[in-house]
Amino acid sequence: MNPTADITRLGEKIESFTPGKFCHERCLALAAAAICSGSDQLITSSFRLVSRNNPNEAELYELILQSYLFLGFPRMLNAVELFSMAYPHFRSQEEIGPQSLKETTVWYERGEELCRRIYDSNFEKLRDRVDALSPEIFNWMILEGYGKVLSRPNLAIVKRELCIVAFLMMENREKQLYSHILGAINAGAETGLIAQVVSDIGDAAGEGHLAATRILEQIG
Repeated sequence: MNPTADITRLGEKIESFTPGKFCHERCLALAAAAICSGSDQLITSSFRLVSRNNPNEAELYELILQSYLFLGFPRMLNAVELFSMAYPHFRSQEEIGPQSLKETTVWYERGEELCRRIYDSNFEKLRDRVDALSPEIFNWMILEGYGKVLSRPNLAIVKRELCIVAFLMMENREKQLYSHILGAINAGAETGLIAQVVSDIGDAAGEGHLAATRILEQIG
């Protein structure tokens, strides 16, 4: 997490959250921000917030799973352990076993389709830029990121993108933040909803909040 982020401030924002328009999406985004912190207390508090306002355990579970793409396995594993304590009766329906060639082909196909949707007219530019740096990374991004993870059911892509915005704000990753704010719009999010998510997290993200604000102003 970026050194300008303020975990105490994020805790205050979670505790003082006022339900209103876009409540479900906003609560999930705050939970995403809390996962960045690695604080057990803060993450658990955000889970309670989600439960009060959006009692869909499967959505929260999906948010946690996708966090490893942006935050790494250690913070994802910490969050999923806290999730299992908060929701001891929840069980994923995922089957455990080797993946078939057919399944990985489907992942790649739906991954490319989703990535094109998120990046829209910038997809070819993204592909050429990343492929020039590392073709492996582009393939993994399509297969692993957009295909295997972000195309999973139980969490709509707009909510996924808003949670990614929250991750990237807290991490202060401005280049990626710009792409995923645009991605949220391309996925169908209202700009007012994105602005509300940015406001909800606010100065708890430190320089990440300033970056998000600049991007929203640029997009207009």
